[in-house]
Amino acid sequence: MGSRDPNTIKQVASNIQRIENALKNALTTAQKKGEINQEKDIIALAKFLTFYLQGLQVMSKINPDHNALQELAKVALSVFD
Repeated sequence: MGSRDPNTIKQVASNIQRIENALKNALTTAQKKGEINQEKDIIALAKFLTFYLQGLQVMSKINPDHNALQELAKVALSVFD
């Protein structure tokens, strides 16, 4: 099982929040430039992509098949369609 150390949990949560914030900022900029539909929920997209990236890191260790990972990326990016 994972660590139950409060400091470790706090550090991981902080790192994940930084990733989410960076994605939110990048997505907001892209939306303002018209690169992302104005109707898309930027906060939800940032949360989804953060979740996806965490899962991708795990999957790449379990199954490092490039083609399989590329297919997962295509599905994840379809949220922008």
